[in-house]
Amino acid sequence: MREMCKAMEDLRNESYAEGREEGRESQAKDTAVRMSEKGNSVEEIAEIVGFSTDKVKKWFVTEG
Repeated sequence: MREMCKAMEDLRNESYAEGREEGRESQAKDTAVRMSEKGNSVEEIAEIVGFSTDKVKKWFVTEG
């Protein structure tokens, strides 16, 4: 029983971590789009939001 509770707790913690990461990426993407609209380069945006330039470029392709 104790092992099952531990497994369920680990699964819940993993789900929370995934949700936080998705939220962080969503916010970074929104920020990146606004920065691009202001004329910032992909390299500047990537450095500021903390994601790779490749990732930032993919965001713009999916936005377009």
